[in-house]
Amino acid sequence: MIIPILIPAYKPDYQLLSLIDRLTEAGVTDIIIVDDGSGTEYEEIFNQIRNNNHCKVCTHAFNLGKGRAIKTGLNFILANYPELKGVVTADADGQHLPADIIKVRNKLMESGQNLILGCRSFDRNIPLRSKLGNEITKIVFHLATGVKVSDTQTGLRGIPFKYIPECLKLDGERYEYEINVLASCGKNRISIEEVPVETVYIEQNRSSHFNPVLDSIKIYFVLFRFVLSSLSTALVDFIVFIICTKSGLSTLMSIIMSRLVSGNYNFIINKKIVFKSESNVIFSFIKYWLLVVLLGSLSYLGIQTLVKYLQINLILSKAIVETLLFFISFAVQRNLIFLSKES
Repeated sequence: MIIPILIPAYKPDYQLLSLIDRLTEAGVTDIIIVDDGSGTEYEEIFNQIRNNNHCKVCTHAFNLGKGRAIKTGLNFILANYPELKGVVTADADGQHLPADIIKVRNKLMESGQNLILGCRSFDRNIPLRSKLGNEITKIVFHLATGVKVSDTQTGLRGIPFKYIPECLKLDGERYEYEINVLASCGKNRISIEEVPVETVYIEQNRSSHFNPVLDSIKIYFVLFRFVLSSLSTALVDFIVFIICTKSGLSTLMSIIMSRLVSGNYNFIINKKIVFKSESNVIFSFIKYWLLVVLLGSLSYLGIQTLVKYLQINLILSKAIVETLLFFISFAVQRNLIFLSKES
C-alpha cells in the first residue's frame, strides 16, 4: 500500500528542494508537489523537482490558494495511485522536519482509519501571531464543532483513503479549507489522532503566506456561521415573542408562537447552510422539533421562575434563559440532529 507525500507550494525557496532531498534520502519514493501559480521566476526550482524521479509536479496557471492546491493534489493521487492507503500533506516552507513527516506517515500506515495530525508544541519561543492565533482558533473551533485538537493550523496531516473523497468535496480554496477538514471530521465521525512533532519557525515564520488578519477572518467566518444562525433565529424568536405579548397573548402562548416561527426558520438555515447536513429530512425534522418542544418547556419554566421568584423583568428573564439554552441547543443539533452520516 502506498502513502504519497503531498506538498502544496506557492513561491517556494530552496528549502523545498532540501526537504525533498532529505525525504528521498530517507526512502520516500512518492512525492507530489502542486505549484500553486508561483510564476516564471520560480520555474527553476520546479524544474529541478521534475528532474527528481521520485517527484511529480501539478501546476496551477494562477494562484488559487492552499485549499485548492491540496484538492488538486488529492485528485491527482486518487487518479494515479490505485493501491492507496492514504496521503500525508506537508508544508513547503521548511516548518515540517522530514523525520516528523515520516512519523505521521508511519502512524497513518499503522491506523489506516483515523486522520493523523502532526501537532506542534506552543510553549516555547513561538512567534506571537502563531501562538495567539492557534490558542484563539482552537478554543472557538472546539465550541463551534465539538472537535478538540491542540493544533488547528498544522498543515502536517495524514489523511486516510476513505476520507479523501469527502475532502475533495469540502468548501474552501485557501487556508480556511484546513479548518473545514477538521470540522468535517466531527460531522462525519472521523476519529483524529495527534502525533507530537517539532516546532520549527524560520526567521519568525516570515516565509509563510498565511495572512494573520484576512485568512483568520475567513477561518472564523466558517466557525461563526454556527453562531450567526442562532443569533438570527433568536432575533426572529424575540421579535415574534414581543409582538405576541404586546397583542395580549399569555407568556405561554407567546413562547409557542415565537417557537413555531423561529423554529422552522432555524431548521432550514441549520440544515442547508450551517451544518450542510445530508441526513434524512423527515427524521431530522422530527428530532429537531422534539428538541424545540423540550427547550421551549425549559424556557417557559425558567422565565416563570425568574419572573415569579426573583422579580426579574419578563424581557430580561427571556434573554437570560435563552442565552443559557443556546449552548444546549447547539450541542444537541451538532451531535444528534444534523450529522451527515450515522455511525
